[in-house]
Amino acid sequence: MHLAEIQDAKNTQQRHLHAHHHTKLSGYIFAIKARIDNRKKLAKQQYLLHISSQYRNIGPLTAEVN
Repeated sequence: MHLAEIQDAKNTQQRHLHAHHHTKLSGYIFAIKARIDNRKKLAKQQYLLHISSQYRNIGPLTAEVN
């Protein structure tokens, strides 16, 4: 092999490794974002259940005051 061919092979290998790390990082970021979104959704659902249960308890008291 000539020096130029060896250098081309190294460059190709480095580009492949960079692309692999980029893909792996993108997948990792996607997974973290999905986890955060799911936690936000769960927190919102729990909050809405909590608020709706509070309004359910206040409803009859309001009717009695009027």
